[in-house]
Amino acid sequence: SPAERNVAMVFQNLALFPHMSARDNVRFPLVERRVAEADIENRVADVAAKLHIGHILHKPPAQLSGGERQRVAIARALVRDPNAYLMDDPISALDARLREETRVELKRIQRELGKTLIYVTHDQEEAMSVADRIAILENGRIRQIGAPADAVEIGLRPENIKV
Repeated sequence: SPAERNVAMVFQNLALFPHMSARDNVRFPLVERRVAEADIENRVADVAAKLHIGHILHKPPAQLSGGERQRVAIARALVRDPNAYLMDDPISALDARLREETRVELKRIQRELGKTLIYVTHDQEEAMSVADRIAILENGRIRQIGAPADAVEIGLRPENIKV
């Protein structure tokens, strides 16, 4: 079943609970899985340190900037320690400077954790800077797969006219 796949998702609209503090939003998946309270606190503190959000954990989402809300949503996914992460255009709403910083941070975290991160985006620059491998899709079908370094080759010699 989907619940047993152990995949954490970050949605484009972030999907934070507005009535909860940032801390409670991050804690939520662990509380739902009935993880021991001491373990919850340790994992929240660890993820908060990685994402530099410890100072905002007491605030509700409405009092956070777009970048802070984004980091809280990412923290909620990271704290679960899933087998894989699925991020659906998670930084599209951020300004250019913050998008660049967040891309670098996501790539660093992914490498540090050594987990699969599936990152869905319509932004070619974002795809090139975050990916180890890129899949080009059209209408839900994979049209071509390659490494970011192959992107010029993909552009010059696409396997499909749609690419």
